[in-house]
Amino acid sequence: MSRIRRLAADQSGASLVELALVLPIFLALLIGTIQIAILEVMSVNFNNAVLEASRAIRTNNGPATTAAQFRQAICNEMAGRDTCLQKVKIAVQSFSNFDEAVKPPKIVGEPFDSGRAEQIVLVTATYSWPMLMPFAADSFPRAADGLHVEIVARTMFKNEPWWIG
Repeated sequence: MSRIRRLAADQSGASLVELALVLPIFLALLIGTIQIAILEVMSVNFNNAVLEASRAIRTNNGPATTAAQFRQAICNEMAGRDTCLQKVKIAVQSFSNFDEAVKPPKIVGEPFDSGRAEQIVLVTATYSWPMLMPFAADSFPRAADGLHVEIVARTMFKNEPWWIG
C-alpha cells in the first residue's frame, strides 16, 4: 500500500505529460497563425499586382493586349514569380454600362476582352495558394482539391476616353 501512495505522490514526469498534451495544440495555433498571416500578405500582393496590370488596360499604355501578356504582367508584380503563371487564372470582360457589369455572365474559360474607349471593364483574377492546414483559412474560397485556397482579386473600371483599341 505504501508503494501505491509513493507512486501516486511522485511528480516526476508530470511536466513531460503536460508538454505532450499542450504542445500539439500550441504548434497548430502557431502554424495556423503564420499561415493565415502569409495568406493575407499574398492576398494584398496579388490585389496590388492585378490593379497595376489593370492600369495598363485602363490607360491603353502597356503590354497587356492578350490574356497571356496580362497574366505575365500580373506575375511580374508578384512575389514568387517562378510558379505564378501556372497558378493565376484571369477573366477580363467589357460592358457598355455599369448595369451590365454588376451581374456579369458566368465565366467560361479565360476570356480577354479589354473593350474600347469609355467601356466598363471587369477584371477577375484568381491565384491558387497551397495550404499546410486547409481548415485554418475558412474565410477564403477553396480550390477543387481542398488543399488550396483561391485568392480572388477583382477590379472594375471605365477605360479612358482617349483609349484606342
